[in-house]
Amino acid sequence: MIDVLGWIGTAAVLAGYALNSQQKYAIAMLVWIIGDTLWIAYDVLIANIPHCILSLCIIGLNVRGMLRIREQRKKGNSSYPLV
Repeated sequence: MIDVLGWIGTAAVLAGYALNSQQKYAIAMLVWIIGDTLWIAYDVLIANIPHCILSLCIIGLNVRGMLRIREQRKKGNSSYPLV
């Protein structure tokens, strides 16, 4: 069962990369956050603390990116699509 959690997290992170490559930045970051949250749960269950910390940092970077996109859209910069 724990392995399934890891694989679902992996699939979500890969989907985030695919969305990012299609310039769907905001949704990509959201999907990455979901994937990394699953990875955190997986890492805690298998005591993989270094990767858990990496996932936490990636979530922080994605939240920062989402806030930046929101800021740019408020300024009328259309180069940051919502989806």
